[in-house]
Amino acid sequence: MAPVRTTKAVSYFTATVTAAPDSPYWGAMNSRSRTGTGKEALGGGEEETRAKPIGGIHVQSTGTPVGQKDNKDQNKGRTISKQQTTGKQITFENLTCFYTNADQLKNKLSELAIRVNEIKPEIIGITEVKPKTRSLNMKPQEFSIEGNTDYCMFDKNIDNNMGRGMILYVNKLLQPKEVRLETNFQENIFIEVPLNVHEKLLIGLIYRSDSGSEENNNSLRNLINEATSKNYSKMIIMGDFNYPDINWETWNSKGDSTESHEYKLIHCLQDNFLSQVIEHPTRWRGNDTPHILDLVITNNEHIISSVDYQSPLGKSDHNVLIVKIDCQKSTKTTSRTRKCYNKANYDKLNEEINAVNWRQELKEDHTIEENWELFRNKIHGLIDKYVPTKSIKLNKNNKHNFPVDQDTLKLIKLKHSLSKQVVTSSDPEIRRQYCKIRHKVKAITRNLRKNYEQSLASKAKTDPKLIWKYINSKSKTKVEIGDLYVNPKDTNSRKATTAKEKADILAKFFQSVFVKEDEGESPTLADKKYHQRNVGTENNKRAYN
Repeated sequence: MAPVRTTKAVSYFTATVTAAPDSPYWGAMNSRSRTGTGKEALGGGEEETRAKPIGGIHVQSTGTPVGQKDNKDQNKGRTISKQQTTGKQITFENLTCFYTNADQLKNKLSELAIRVNEIKPEIIGITEVKPKTRSLNMKPQEFSIEGNTDYCMFDKNIDNNMGRGMILYVNKLLQPKEVRLETNFQENIFIEVPLNVHEKLLIGLIYRSDSGSEENNNSLRNLINEATSKNYSKMIIMGDFNYPDINWETWNSKGDSTESHEYKLIHCLQDNFLSQVIEHPTRWRGNDTPHILDLVITNNEHIISSVDYQSPLGKSDHNVLIVKIDCQKSTKTTSRTRKCYNKANYDKLNEEINAVNWRQELKEDHTIEENWELFRNKIHGLIDKYVPTKSIKLNKNNKHNFPVDQDTLKLIKLKHSLSKQVVTSSDPEIRRQYCKIRHKVKAITRNLRKNYEQSLASKAKTDPKLIWKYINSKSKTKVEIGDLYVNPKDTNSRKATTAKEKADILAKFFQSVFVKEDEGESPTLADKKYHQRNVGTENNKRAYN
């Protein structure tokens, strides 16, 4: 019997993993892989396309066939064709990047969630995520943004004792993929975003400790050299480099030494024809002189349309940088169907299953695979018949959970304004006002989270789904399947990038670990007689008691 089980298991897994797009398995395997190619990615067919702006984002829908009217959704300000059932084409005219050094993020998540909901950046980079002193390791799930599932999360050194940790959140619509560089630098994350057929954007996040070793400083320059050598058409590297002694107006370092780390970094950037666009101090504390520690490096300074210096998160001493990147990205919102098993008609389903004559359906002259396919198709046909489905929109905008009022938003804007004045003025009164507003914003945002969690707890019995959704958001993360080597034993082999290629590689691997039985007849089991016992009699009841 072992070969039968092995053959079925391999066949079922292969059918599941390498399923076609119209298969019921495709939604499970490819729920997070939505990269289209050719005309399918652009809406399909020869139909004319058009774009209409919605809040800065252009929504491009499929043209209407001749003789067919459109359904106009005036509330959303766009036109939707009746033929458009698989999603809408969205074009990002520019990308907004939110970066800061948080100096531990856990106690600032509430303010981060409010500001992200207000700005709606496509890219969020945070360095120094973990506190300086900690007794327990942290998990990436603890840093999910409240009420927002629009982002893929890439993290480094969160669940170990190395470094301060960093996180890069990237909008799922950008279809980001992590890029592994060979240079061994302690804290860095690189991801790529496909812009069009010929262009890709490389985004890097770096943290360099000011107490780092000579080897780590050399690795930083080697990392920049390697990233530049990849020849991406557009590249952005942001992070806390901790070089306060560099004058970025003149691109000079203090002193005449050509062996200083500052001098070597400047020449590394110049040798790679890179630009640094931060011009004003990004870090200040107490009476210390403000410095430029956080940098934004690019291979094309013309793609940086603006840089806004906002107030730090919480009590951090690093400004938040809002960087606008000029690069167009088109993608498509998708939807998929999900089975509602809790609403299935199990009585009818069981009735039809019991009515099937399996001896007649599964014939002896068929192979195991043929009988398995007949059985599987019959079961799935009944499931499709008696289990209803619902359509789930992916990549939809999430509404923030916190009921943020306009007064709170005004306080945050006032905090931004005062932080800019603190950097340029030595007036102690301005600094005192800033500290007062900073403490007030911190208290309000924490209370918002506290009140929200209390409201969930009060509804735990009447609506348990809400609290479990919140708990799961803090205990689970969805990780993308990265590119896989076609030959796992050869790191120089080509990488599989499409969903089908990855599925084939995984199916081949799992198939290889099954035990291969010797060819020949399967062993037969001796007949064994079973005695039926009537457990309903009084004697047997007493015997069992």
